[in-house]
Amino acid sequence: MSKQTYASSSSEGGKLGSVLQRGNGLGNYTTASLSYVAIDNGMNYLVFVPQGYVAIISFAGVATIATTTDSVWVAIQDVFADGSGGGILSEQQINVPTVSATAGVGFGVQALIVGDGRFHTVTPVFKANNASHAGQILNNSLTHAPSVLIELTQSNLN
Repeated sequence: MSKQTYASSSSEGGKLGSVLQRGNGLGNYTTASLSYVAIDNGMNYLVFVPQGYVAIISFAGVATIATTTDSVWVAIQDVFADGSGGGILSEQQINVPTVSATAGVGFGVQALIVGDGRFHTVTPVFKANNASHAGQILNNSLTHAPSVLIELTQSNLN
């Protein structure tokens, strides 16, 4: 189970706020999947984004893979709560320059959901580009774990 931290503005009736989802720190997340998979279902977060608001999403961590010729992809996925759509909002390819037990490359992926009056499940996902070499997201302590920050705020974008 991942760790959550919440903040909210009571002056706005609890509509503004942020949540920080973090990995559990109990061991690296690993996949050899060529399709995106959730890093940790405990890091998924359901957020309602009203019209006139935006959800600002940041996903950060450290990734690695067993060879310098392969890569790990990380992304922010949005799934509408009613199952009617969504998709990858933003993604990043990570290549490691050196392979070792401690080699990893930091990443940061950001996205924005413009208020549409719907519920969205925000999911940090990752995949490998070669099924023979698993990609990893490092998660070996509570202070060395991936994180997702979701901030809900008012906006004039919609």
